[in-house]
Amino acid sequence: MQATASKASRFNSQLDLITANMNMLSLNALIEAANSGVAGKGFGVVAQEMKNLAETIKTASNAFTSDVIDSLKARVEESRRIDNIVNGSRFADLALNLIDVIDRNLFERTCDVRWWATDAAVVGAKENPDWASKRLGVILDSYTIYQDIWVIRTDGTILSNGRPNKYSVQGKSVINEAWFQAAKATQSGNEYAVGEIHKNPYLINASVIPYATAIRENGEESGDVTGVIVVMMDWSGLADGALKAVRLRENERASTECLVVDNKGVIIAPTNHPGFLRDRLQFNQAKNQSFEVNNASLFAQALTPGYETYQGLGWRAVIKKG
Repeated sequence: MQATASKASRFNSQLDLITANMNMLSLNALIEAANSGVAGKGFGVVAQEMKNLAETIKTASNAFTSDVIDSLKARVEESRRIDNIVNGSRFADLALNLIDVIDRNLFERTCDVRWWATDAAVVGAKENPDWASKRLGVILDSYTIYQDIWVIRTDGTILSNGRPNKYSVQGKSVINEAWFQAAKATQSGNEYAVGEIHKNPYLINASVIPYATAIRENGEESGDVTGVIVVMMDWSGLADGALKAVRLRENERASTECLVVDNKGVIIAPTNHPGFLRDRLQFNQAKNQSFEVNNASLFAQALTPGYETYQGLGWRAVIKKG
C-alpha cells in the first residue's frame, strides 16, 4: 500500500510538471498574440484555453492523488489495527500458556510434598535422621527442580536435609517462617502450605518457593503432627526456563519482554530482572485476560486459571512489546 501511494505521488508530480510546461507555453503564446495585434487575436483565444486546460488537469490530478493517498492511508491504518488485534490476542494467549505451564508445575510440587511426608524414612526421621537425609538425597537426584528438602522438628529446628554436603542447615531454626507455622497447623495429610518466593540465606541466597506439609504419626492422613517437611523448589530454574520457552517470533524477541507478577503486581520473574521482588507493574487487573495497544507498544496479560485442585496464587503472566 505504501508503494502504491508513492507511485500516485510521483504520478501527480509528473502531471504538475506537464501542466507547468503547458502554462508556460500558453503564457508565451498570449504574449506573442498580444504583440501580433488583430492577427494574433484568434491565437490568443487558443492560448487561453490551453492555460485553462492546464489548470483543470492540475486540479483534477491533485484531487485524484489526494483521494488515492487518503484511501491508502485509511487502509494502512485499518491493516495496522487488525494486526494489533491479532498480535494482541496472540500475546494474551502466550501469556495464558506461560502462567498455565508454571501452575501445572507448581501443582506437582504440592503433590510431591504431601507424598514424601508419608515416606517411611521421613516419618522415622526423629529416630534415624541420617536415613532420612540419605533418602531425601536419592529423591533430589531424580527431582532436580528442588534446591533442597528439609525435615523439621515441631520446634522449628531442621533435623535432616537432602544435600548436607552443599547446604549445612541441620540445627538451624525456621520457627518464625509463616509457611512452617501454616504447615504445622494443617488438619490432615491432604493439606499443605506455600511460602513466598524469596532468596533463602540457608541456600546461599538461591531464589526458592517453599511447599510444606505436616509429617504425621505412622504416615497416617489424620495422625498426630510429629514434624514438618518442606521442599525448596528452585524458582529460578522453573520460571526462567518457562520464560525462555515462550513462542515468540524471532523478529519479536529483541523488543519483547516476558514477565510473571504476583497478586500484587510485583515482578517475580525473570529472577535476573533489576526489579525482581521489588518493582510493581501498574495495569488494569479487572480482566482475567486482556491486551492493550498504545501507539507502537503492546501489553498483554493473563491471570492464572489454576490447575486441577491447585487454585493458583493469583499470579499473572505479562508480555510487553515496544
